[in-house]
Amino acid sequence: IVTKAYKAILNRLPDEDGLKYFTNQLKQKKMLENELKVLLVKSDEYKINLENLFTKIINKQEQN
Repeated sequence: IVTKAYKAILNRLPDEDGLKYFTNQLKQKKMLENELKVLLVKSDEYKINLENLFTKIINKQEQN
């Protein structure tokens, strides 16, 4: 679940610490799968990735 969420949202595999932490949170029912996904979408990394994507799109449009 954790690896799948990281790949879908952050487009990468989770680091070892993140994998362990979130896996334990899910196993201990301290976090739901949807809560994990929301955390990843709210992360600075996701926001930076999104900004970079928009910048690439805008730059590509300006070149055409």
